[in-house]
Amino acid sequence: MTDNYNGNRGVGAAAEGRLGGILASSVGKGLNLSGQTSLFTRVVVEEVIFDPSLIDDERAKYYETELKLRDTSFLRSLPPNTIIGKAVRDGSSTGTEDSQYFFPMFPPHLMFPIKAGEHVWVFYEENKSNHFGYWLFRITEPRDIDDLNQTHADRKFHLEQKKGTKDKFESTFDDEVPGFDNGPTLKVAGEKHGNAPGASYKGGEKAYEKLIKESDAGKVHDLEDVPRFKKRPGDFAIQGSNNTLIVWGTDRSGPSAEDEASPKGKRAKGKPKADKSGKSGSIDIVVGRGQKDKTKPKKVSKNSLGKDEVIKNVSKESATEGDPDFESDLARIYLSMKTDPDKNFNVKLKGIDATPADDGVPAAIIKVDHMRIIVRESLKFLVQPEFDSPESDCAGVVIKNDGNIIFVPSEKGILKLGGEDADIALIGIHTSAGAANAGGKVAAPGLTCTMGGITGNGGAHGVFATKIMAK
Repeated sequence: MTDNYNGNRGVGAAAEGRLGGILASSVGKGLNLSGQTSLFTRVVVEEVIFDPSLIDDERAKYYETELKLRDTSFLRSLPPNTIIGKAVRDGSSTGTEDSQYFFPMFPPHLMFPIKAGEHVWVFYEENKSNHFGYWLFRITEPRDIDDLNQTHADRKFHLEQKKGTKDKFESTFDDEVPGFDNGPTLKVAGEKHGNAPGASYKGGEKAYEKLIKESDAGKVHDLEDVPRFKKRPGDFAIQGSNNTLIVWGTDRSGPSAEDEASPKGKRAKGKPKADKSGKSGSIDIVVGRGQKDKTKPKKVSKNSLGKDEVIKNVSKESATEGDPDFESDLARIYLSMKTDPDKNFNVKLKGIDATPADDGVPAAIIKVDHMRIIVRESLKFLVQPEFDSPESDCAGVVIKNDGNIIFVPSEKGILKLGGEDADIALIGIHTSAGAANAGGKVAAPGLTCTMGGITGNGGAHGVFATKIMAK
């Protein structure tokens, strides 16, 4: 088959290793299609090819006719997370530039989030036709603009008459609906005015809203408010677009630091006293931060698309927004070389002492409303004092796929039901044949006690269960 989308320049060419040469010889000479000469170019994301299998012939024709892609012959060969985009318009742009493909810079081992309507940095391979390029990542914007969920870069051009530079930075006009205006806007006497000649993307005042609502990428992305997170300098953090976070850092149960006043202004005093220092490497995997007033954004409003969004007024930002909250964050797995698990997570059991951890102990904690552990063969919970401890020193619980649940105390331990102070022994039934498992129920003759008989010492009158006490 040799049509435009499956022909000898499409999948077949990729399979035979000829696609690179074909792309290098495609239409377009010079530095890039927009005529820019900078190392990196700012591009508006028009579509994210998150699933190339969705592209059929009709969709390919749409990309060719509506987005003006110069070459659709290798659509079926696009790697996932390829974007279709167009250079951001500036004073030298005509608004008629063609859209282009941009492969992800990083291989599939690392796939960055990106959404329609956001701006990305792209670059072009040197001495090659720049019919297509590579995108690196979404462009970081000032703190009053940047949003983990959906960043609209053009908001930094939103100006208010008679406001100074500092005031403009410290206000995102939280008395109005956050919008997705195309290019600069000016607020005069309480009324917002657009600037069509300064639009950053072709398509009119609502062009960005159209991209977000009508693109395939926009239809599968949840627009919502996400608390911001501040890491410590040595931490490595990965955040998703919808309130998911993994931090490789040190023991941390709240703010990143305590602060203090100084002649040089407010500054960090050090870690909070509750957090352990020195060999306290920790991994915090958490979803659903900001559930209580202390850690949630100070203000959330509906944007022009009717979705919740954090109002990013820097002067009103909460110092503790997005910090770890072991009480109310929705779900967490916390691993630490040195922490105080019982104190930090308020672990209390009647009759059970908290683990001494003034100097910190290695610990793993899982906290969530509902938990499922599903296995196919067997599940073992083991307490093993040393790696080479004998079986007699170990205790555990085993759940097997035959339906049995087995509690195994150590040789010197007993099974206590009801609390650490359980002190009542159970009486078991002893027969020559012993108790039997009859369809999941224990079957045995009833215990008969006669005057003068001694119950629980064996014989016909039964025997104590030596490994169980209850209350």
